[in-house]
Amino acid sequence: MENKHQRQQGQRPKAIPQPKEAQPPINLNEVLQSIEPEKRDIIIRAIWAIEEHKAYSGPLPAPEDFGAYKEVLSDAPERILAMVEKQIEHRINMEKEIVSSGLSESKKGQYFGAFIVLVCILSSVFLGMNGHDFLAGTLVAITATVGTIFVLKKAPHSGDKEIPLKGEDIEE
Repeated sequence: MENKHQRQQGQRPKAIPQPKEAQPPINLNEVLQSIEPEKRDIIIRAIWAIEEHKAYSGPLPAPEDFGAYKEVLSDAPERILAMVEKQIEHRINMEKEIVSSGLSESKKGQYFGAFIVLVCILSSVFLGMNGHDFLAGTLVAITATVGTIFVLKKAPHSGDKEIPLKGEDIEE
């Protein structure tokens, strides 16, 4: 950032020198005491403005926080781990149940579809035997078309675009 004095004189701000790796740490209090009071106050406010931000994501607290929990409550880390284990077990059971119910729903749909196709074919045979050949042929053609669409999950005249099933999204 440029300050007003540097802008007025057309100077660019100086780059902050980077410390060399082999240098020993400097006592900041000694350095601040050697600076005149006005500049010292500005530097101290700037140091206070510097903030360290840490982010941690996951089912467990950050490793360094575990010790802090233990200081507050001696068995807190074990309780946290037990809570996380229960949550993971619950999530696994829910995923198993969702997959199982999805498979069950799919099987029921297939059985129901097969039953409808069988009824349509038997109806077309009955209609054909009773002199309604055109109606029987139309029923067979419609059944075959609809069955093909559902088996291939593609809309007619739409290229390779799939028809989204219940709860599915299409990526384009």
